[in-house]
Amino acid sequence: MKIKKIKIQNYRALSNVEANFEGGILSFIGQNDVGKSSVLYAIKSFFKDQSINKEDFHNNGCNPISIEIHFEVDGFDEYKDEGLIKLRKIYTINETRSRIEMKKEIYGKREIPSAQEVDELGVSELKKIVKCLNIDLDIEIKANTKGQVKEKIKKKLENIPSERWYVDDIFDEIKNVFPEIVYIPATYDYESQQRTSTETSAFGNLFRVGIKNSLEGNATYKNAEEII
Repeated sequence: MKIKKIKIQNYRALSNVEANFEGGILSFIGQNDVGKSSVLYAIKSFFKDQSINKEDFHNNGCNPISIEIHFEVDGFDEYKDEGLIKLRKIYTINETRSRIEMKKEIYGKREIPSAQEVDELGVSELKKIVKCLNIDLDIEIKANTKGQVKEKIKKKLENIPSERWYVDDIFDEIKNVFPEIVYIPATYDYESQQRTSTETSAFGNLFRVGIKNSLEGNATYKNAEEII
C-alpha cells in the first residue's frame, strides 16, 4: 500500500490541508504551533481508529472533521477511482447524545436504484439505502411512515450522482491491509531521546517495523540485534 494523497479538514489547528505524496516522501516545514504535528495525529487517528475528542474540532466544532486518504493497493479494483482507493472518516458532534459520531466512507460509483425499485423496498432496505447514499431525511423510517419515506428518497435520488462518497462495509475489509503506522514524537534534547529509545517507545516500534523484521531469518540477525 502506498499513500498518494491526504486531505484534512477542521482538525485541531487545521482548517483545510491537502497534500500529494510524490516520490514516497512528504515533508511539512513550518514554525511551532502551526499544525505540523496535527497532520501526523490525524493520519494516526485514521489508521489506528484512535478516538477524536471535542477539543480536536477546529473552531469549536462548527464543522465536521474530515480525514481523507487516497492510496494504491492491490485488489479491490471495483472500488477504485482513477486507480486509487479513496477513503475518508467524518466526525461530528452529536450534542443531543453528548458524543462524537463517525462515518466511514469510500468514493466511487454506485448503482442508483430506480423509483420502481425504491417502491419495492421494505423498512430495513430503506434504512440501508439511506445510510449507504448519505441521504438526509427529516422523518424516521418506520412501518407507518414507509410511504412518505419512499417519496422523499425518490425525490432525493433525482439529484444524486452515481459517483460520490458512500458509506460501505467494504471500508472495514480494506482496513485489513492498512499499513502499520509508527508515530515518532519530537525530541528536543539528548535525555528525552534516550527515554524514547526502548522497545516499547516510538523509536523502538520503528526499529521493530523497519529494521528488525527485515533481519528475521538472517544468519547474522542475532549478533546484529545485540549490537543495535
